[in-house]
Amino acid sequence: MLILYGQKEFAEAIGWDDRKLRVYYQRGKLPEPFAMVGDRPAWTKEQVEEFKKILTGQ
Repeated sequence: MLILYGQKEFAEAIGWDDRKLRVYYQRGKLPEPFAMVGDRPAWTKEQVEEFKKILTGQ
């Protein structure tokens, strides 16, 4: 089953405020979104987990 995260869910999953995540997205420092839902980016659970590993150095 495909699980998608919006910006708010992505931020919660990595322990960030959603405003910080928005800034990182605007600066192109997040993975390319898997899809756009309307005008909003969406990432897969796997993308979020991989980004979290990069942040924590694992």
